[in-house]
Amino acid sequence: MKIGNKKELITDWLESCPALRDNDNFLISDVWKHEIGDIVYDIPGSEVLYMIASGKLASPESIRRTRQKIQQENPSLRGDKYNLRHKGQTEVKQELKDWNNEQNK
Repeated sequence: MKIGNKKELITDWLESCPALRDNDNFLISDVWKHEIGDIVYDIPGSEVLYMIASGKLASPESIRRTRQKIQQENPSLRGDKYNLRHKGQTEVKQELKDWNNEQNK
């Protein structure tokens, strides 16, 4: 699958299925199922592993980085985990500032 096609496909899935925004494992399995097609249920697991190892299926890292880039460019497609992490980031920054101020007294 070409990168442009993969990016469009992943964007469509992130828009239509919010659960994929926070779960790379489900996203990767959906991409691989799409690449394999309807025969996915008829091929043995060892063949799927061979397809992954030989590069016939998109690499998990490539799928994850594509998802990450899409979410960077389109914040509305970010998941709940992103928002929770960044909400906590403000609190941690303040705690570090307070701790640093106490150390410098």
